[in-house]
Amino acid sequence: MRTVLSRPSLLGAIFAVLVGLMVYIYLGNDSSPDAGASVAIERAPVLVARSAIDQRSQIAADDVEVLQLPAEAVHPQALTAVADIENMFAAADLLPGEQILRTDISERQGGGVLAQLIPEGYRALSLAVSDAMAAGGLVEPGDRVDLIATYEERKVGWSGGSVVVQNVEVLAISKLLLGADSEADNDNGRSSPTSLNATVTIAVTPYQSQLVAVAGQFGELHIVLRRPDETSSVATAPVALDVLVGR
Repeated sequence: MRTVLSRPSLLGAIFAVLVGLMVYIYLGNDSSPDAGASVAIERAPVLVARSAIDQRSQIAADDVEVLQLPAEAVHPQALTAVADIENMFAAADLLPGEQILRTDISERQGGGVLAQLIPEGYRALSLAVSDAMAAGGLVEPGDRVDLIATYEERKVGWSGGSVVVQNVEVLAISKLLLGADSEADNDNGRSSPTSLNATVTIAVTPYQSQLVAVAGQFGELHIVLRRPDETSSVATAPVALDVLVGR
């Protein structure tokens, strides 16, 4: 004779009641204010270094992982996916658990931050100029400019000016780099139109770097700002002082 407990339907009902009772007890013990608050925290994905990553080394997928962190703790420039570091190099040393920012990676391997901005086949050349010779101090990284040199007869036996190079990109102004926040350059304020307080760094070919270096050694360089959409080069002849004074 089968006992009451051997009936499958009754056993299932008893098991369901026990499970429900256990869940009720568990939820009752976990109903503290802290537990409820943790459920309401908004989280966001962020890419962090799984292990230490050395500067200039290529970042592999195994070097990083995606964590779900409280949204308020995620940096605005933080990467969010492993795909973001594909074929990228570390622009700075990264520590385990550190959030990886857009500024921490680069498509180029070598050099410092400025070196990573130099286009392939070009060189970075810096010039010390006054604001008056750099479009009133309003030239910004990313602008394209021409360089004009003026010469004195006592130095080169000829007085006049000529275009040295055209359509070259400005990589940096003093310590403000291309792509950086211009507000970060407040400490490099340009106090006077006649003060030599600005260093303009441009991207030039090796041959252009020679032209600019020689022109700067024997003449005085002036920066001419271009429109963003003006990229053509214009044939220009040197202008002698005699032409200007009507001789």
